[in-house]
Amino acid sequence: MIRNARLYWPCSPSATAFFRYPLQCFRHFFDTAARHVLPLCLASEHQPVVFATAIFQAQAVMYRIPQDLDLSGIIGEFTTQVLVGQFDIQFRFGKYHFAIQSDIHLIRHGEVIGVWQSGAWPPQQFFEVMNVNVVACQMPDERKVVIHLENGMEIHLRDDSNKFECMQIYVDGEQSPYII
Repeated sequence: MIRNARLYWPCSPSATAFFRYPLQCFRHFFDTAARHVLPLCLASEHQPVVFATAIFQAQAVMYRIPQDLDLSGIIGEFTTQVLVGQFDIQFRFGKYHFAIQSDIHLIRHGEVIGVWQSGAWPPQQFFEVMNVNVVACQMPDERKVVIHLENGMEIHLRDDSNKFECMQIYVDGEQSPYII
């Protein structure tokens, strides 16, 4: 999801680089995480081919937890669903829905009591989060969300990949999920 995007169209007079080195151009496109670069070939009657690059300078919300993400509304909500898939686990707290593909740690009184990893069933301690109120939610850094529950448990969600999405946060009423 891109927010506050501004579009710039710097055009070069020739498409030589793109046509001689298409793989390098596309590799650059896919390797760019902070900005999205779209190579476009434009043709018209008067100009045979013009190579253009659309650069989106935007507030990045992918691959890190965005600073403007407001999870304060989760306080007072309770866990209504825990969904387990082969490669993800999902939690729903009222209008907040978390889909996680990275490791999840359950902590009680500073001690890890359960860990979920992709491709495995969650341990039985994950059942203890059902129907429990959220008393606090923290984002200590750009890679971690900690959900504190009324029963003393903490759910630690972590962005543990530099290359792939590992968490999606959906908020009912908002158009797109936060992709982390």
